[in-house]
Amino acid sequence: MSGQVQGTGLGKSTLDACYTIILGSSNGACLSGLGIGTLTAANGKAVNISFGGNFCLADLNTSTSTLYYSTNLTYVVEGGTGPFATETGTGNITTSNIFVSGGSTTPIPGTGEISINGNLSKN
Repeated sequence: MSGQVQGTGLGKSTLDACYTIILGSSNGACLSGLGIGTLTAANGKAVNISFGGNFCLADLNTSTSTLYYSTNLTYVVEGGTGPFATETGTGNITTSNIFVSGGSTTPIPGTGEISINGNLSKN
């Protein structure tokens, strides 16, 4: 997952994250997964996060090979750089995305929206 973020305290930032689905963790239409990521502010200062939760199939259009999915993840802040070096915190990440089949390539290209909510606390 990557893209532009507007965050309180970070301002205009970018998100660069990787979410790995754990095969064999099926719970109905959902699979569990784990990930790590970095929110980087325009000034280069960064906040590191780790997260986990469910990756759920919302809908599938087989005629266009379009896959619609959503996630509901919980994250933990694991420090960062500069003023964020000792930050801690927790929150939620939700996504809604549309993947269009790109064949067997990984990662699968897609578009969507990511919402990150939570709090940072200086230690």
